[in-house]
Amino acid sequence: MKNTVKKERTTKPLDWKEAKKCLAYLESEKEYNLLLTFAVGIHTGFRVSDLLELKYGDFSNDKEVLNIQERKTSKQRAIKIFSELRMIVQVCKDALKKSDNDYLFTRSRYRVNKPISKVSFIQRVKDALDFCGIKYETAAAHTLRKTFALHYYKMFEKRVGSHRALIETAKQLNHASTDVTRRYIGIDETTKTEVLENWDIEF
Repeated sequence: MKNTVKKERTTKPLDWKEAKKCLAYLESEKEYNLLLTFAVGIHTGFRVSDLLELKYGDFSNDKEVLNIQERKTSKQRAIKIFSELRMIVQVCKDALKKSDNDYLFTRSRYRVNKPISKVSFIQRVKDALDFCGIKYETAAAHTLRKTFALHYYKMFEKRVGSHRALIETAKQLNHASTDVTRRYIGIDETTKTEVLENWDIEF
């Protein structure tokens, strides 16, 4: 039998400008479920298990920060709710005729207030990328989380430098160390400058 080496397949973050264009396109085409999946994923960086627990009421106008307890780590995590994300959630809420108590990610054809499965969520990520014409090798829930993480890192790197940026990003993701974060977002000394030139710094 011929020995074969299995190539490692890992998800990669998306270019932020391309991700923002995809959001605009999904909204213009009224693909509200895909828009919601994509927008909340790249603006929070939550793991899929935590995303599936979110409800529309978590983004109400009286809330500036979204606080959760991570299912995987049991650690607390907080992320600012940016105005763009709040508006997108409201647009989807109105279009899909949802209430504050409804989960964000449910099946449109059924009126049951129950989150979709992890497999279904990942499929929505793939569907959103396909719909926007974004090419990818491997797509998963971590595609959105890594996109958030790399953009978060870039925002801080321009302001406080790479060392502090890694520390802040590791804290935001609840990673055990900055080495974990560096590997997660694919940053090393030879690529930092190149990646920085291709990213905006605002959410």
